[in-house]
Amino acid sequence: MSSENENQPTKRERLLRLKEVQQQVGICGSHIYNLIRAGKFPAPIKLLGGRRSAWIQSEVSAWIDGQIEAGRDERGAA
Repeated sequence: MSSENENQPTKRERLLRLKEVQQQVGICGSHIYNLIRAGKFPAPIKLLGGRRSAWIQSEVSAWIDGQIEAGRDERGAA
């Protein structure tokens, strides 16, 4: 008996380069890296033997969603 997941196509993650991440979140690269060091932004993965970095789109999207929720919570508390 096969499982349901075996019949479902695998959702492929999209990888984003820094420029795309900057466009999506609206902050500069140095601030993104400061947030990563502070544990407040998803860290990139290393590609091509560590020569390039890319972010997983779903992690960046989840961070954006969290920022939206935090902003709405802040507005409601004011």
